[in-house]
Order: sequence, then structure tokens, then C-alpha cells
Amino acid sequence: MRRRVRARLAAVVVGLLVVFATLACSGSAAAGARGCHKLRLTGLSVRQARAKAALAHCKVTLRGAPVHAPAEQTVARQSVGSGNKTITLWVNPQCEAPPHEPAYASGPTQLVTALYSAGGPPRPGVPCWTALAGTVVVTDAAGAIVASQDVESGELAHIPLAAGDYSVEGVYDTVILNGNPAHSRSQLVAVVAGQTVRQDVTVGIP
Repeated sequence: MRRRVRARLAAVVVGLLVVFATLACSGSAAAGARGCHKLRLTGLSVRQARAKAALAHCKVTLRGAPVHAPAEQTVARQSVGSGNKTITLWVNPQCEAPPHEPAYASGPTQLVTALYSAGGPPRPGVPCWTALAGTVVVTDAAGAIVASQDVESGELAHIPLAAGDYSVEGVYDTVILNGNPAHSRSQLVAVVAGQTVRQDVTVGIP
């Protein structure tokens, strides 16, 4: 008789433990889903958004523009389904300078260049490849500055140079990063005698 009572009590205890464990898991899942609803990822870069979601144990689904530069492309908006731990992020397109450079054409031996931005949200009414205001700086293979030219928004710099290899960099008037005028990526370019070469520079905007 005692053995039967003990067996029944053991079965009841096991059943209660299973119920409590199920409730705990359900509560944890619900808390996790609520945490995903509270995350604010809009405006962050795709890389930052993924990292923040991972810390909160939330899954991420990307929609919108293809992601080519996760450190530069940003999140336009987000959505979380009811009771769901998956966050859907709509990604802004990457704003890049025109491709297929350097481009050569017969003409004066010179460099033609402009300053562009890459990444960041699209600006209403402003095409991605609108040239920005700033200063173009050209250095030779030894790192010495051989030419510089200021440009206004929408302008190209035309810089006569001797044939040779150079590095081109832009310092931006209207793009500020960490409190300072932004600098573009340094771009290598070969200037050929009797040729005009077009080589633009870009700065990454988070």
C-alpha cells in the first residue's frame, strides 16, 4: 500500500515539474518576444542592427535593397509579428559613385574627379551621384602633395598632371564624421600622356 502511495506521489511530483518547466519556457519565450518588440533598429547600419538583435536573441530577416555594404547601408524601417522573435528589417540602398572607373579618353593629360558619398539613407530629390563640395588632394608615389583643388557641390575637379601614378583623396565640406570633415578612401590612379582620366573618390557614410 505504502509503495503505491509513494509511486502516486512521485508521479504527481514529476507531473508538476513538467508543468512548471513548460510554464517557465513559455514565459521565457514570451519575454523574449516582448524584448524583440522593444528593440529599435531603424537608422542603424545593417551590421549594428544584426549585432543588437543577436544580443537580444532575436532573429533578423532582411528585405528591401540588396546588402553589399552592411557597415554602410542603414535600416529604413522594421516590423515584428505578434508573439514573434523574428524582426523584419527593410534596408536602404547603398548610394555609390558611378562604376567603371578609371575611364580614359583622348585629351589633355589630366585627372578629372569628383567627391561622392557611399552608403547612408537616400536623400529625397538628390541623386546618389551628386558631386559634393570639398577639396581634392593628389599625392605622388612618395606621398608628397602635388596638387589640390577646391570644388563646389555639383562640380568636377580638372587637375593637369604629368604622366605617372598618383593617389587621390577627397576632404568633404558637407560630410562630418566624428566631429571632423570626412576623408574619402584613397584611390590609386595612373595618368597617361595624351589621355584624360576620370577617377572619382567616395566616402562611406554609416
